[in-house]
Amino acid sequence: MESKYKFEEGKFTEGPNGRINYALSFPNIEKAAYKGPLVICFHGLLSSISSFKQLETECLKSGLAVLRIDMPGHGLSSWNYFGKLTTDDFIKQVDTVLLNLGLEKLLLYLVGISMGGLMTLCYAGSHPEKVLKVASLCPACFCRPLSGIQKFTLKNFPGVFRLFENSLPLYLLKSRDNILEDYYDPEKIDPEVVNLRYLRHRYYGRQLRSTFGRVVTGFDFWENEQALKVFMDKYISLRGITGVCFFLGLYDDMVPADLLIPKLKKIMPKTRAIIYQNCKHQLLEEGHNIVSDIVNYFRSNSESEYCKIGLAVESIIIQDEIQQK
Repeated sequence: MESKYKFEEGKFTEGPNGRINYALSFPNIEKAAYKGPLVICFHGLLSSISSFKQLETECLKSGLAVLRIDMPGHGLSSWNYFGKLTTDDFIKQVDTVLLNLGLEKLLLYLVGISMGGLMTLCYAGSHPEKVLKVASLCPACFCRPLSGIQKFTLKNFPGVFRLFENSLPLYLLKSRDNILEDYYDPEKIDPEVVNLRYLRHRYYGRQLRSTFGRVVTGFDFWENEQALKVFMDKYISLRGITGVCFFLGLYDDMVPADLLIPKLKKIMPKTRAIIYQNCKHQLLEEGHNIVSDIVNYFRSNSESEYCKIGLAVESIIIQDEIQQK
C-alpha cells in the first residue's frame, strides 16, 4: 500500500497498553516557554491521529499547542486480540503521554468526535481541575440502539462477540459504497478521503476488527447517561456551562439527535450546541466551518461570547428538522 494511505506516524512512547503513537505541535514558541492551554484530540472508533490534522493547523495559527494521540488499539499504537478496552484505558493513555512528555501541569482544552466525543466527557469528569473547555462532537453515549440479539450477546457473552470479530475477515466486505453511505451528500466528499478510509479498512483490517470488538465490549455507547451525569456533577459544577460546547449533525444516524438532545436537555439544558445542516456522523468532513467553529469556541473569553455560539440545548426542538423555539 502507498505510504500516503498508511496511518500517520508521529513519535512513540510507552504506556500500560504498550507503544503509544502521538503527535505534539507547538505554535512559534519553545516547548519550555509554552504555558498552555494544550489542546488534546480524541479520535473516533477505528480512526487515528490524522482526524484532527486540519484542526491542528488552525489551532497553531491561534497560538494553541496541540497533542494528538492514537488510543489503545488504534493507528500505530499497540494492538492485540485479547481482552476489552475501557474508558479508563483511554484516560491512562492520555495521562501517560502527558507525564512522559512533562506536560502534566498544563491546563487543557479537549476535543473529540464520536467515541472521542464521549471520551472528552469522561476525561473531563475524571480530571475536572485540569480541563478548561470541552468541544464534544457527536458524543457516542446514545448511539443507534442495538438489536435484542446484539445487546444480549454483548452483555452476557462479550468474549464470544470478540471471538466473532477476530475470526471472520469482515473487513474484506467493506466497499467504497459502504463508506459513501456515511455521508449526507457523498458527491461533495473528496474521493481521496473515501479512498483513504477504504484502503485502511483493507490494509489494517485485522487490527481494526480486533479493536472494534475490544472497544464495543468495554464501552457503553448506547445508554450511557452515567457519563453525562458524572460530567455534569464533577466538571460542569466546577467550570460552569461555558466549559462545554456540543457539535452535532442534523442527520446523524449513528448518534441520532432525537436520542441525544433529550438527554442533554435533562442534564445540562443551559449548555450550547451547534447543529450542522446536511450532515451525518462524519462531522469533521461534512460540517461546514466546523474547524473554525471549534477554534472560535476555544477562543471565547466570557459567558456573553459563549452564549452567541449555536443554540441553547434547552431551546432545540426535534421535529423533521432541528430548530430553535
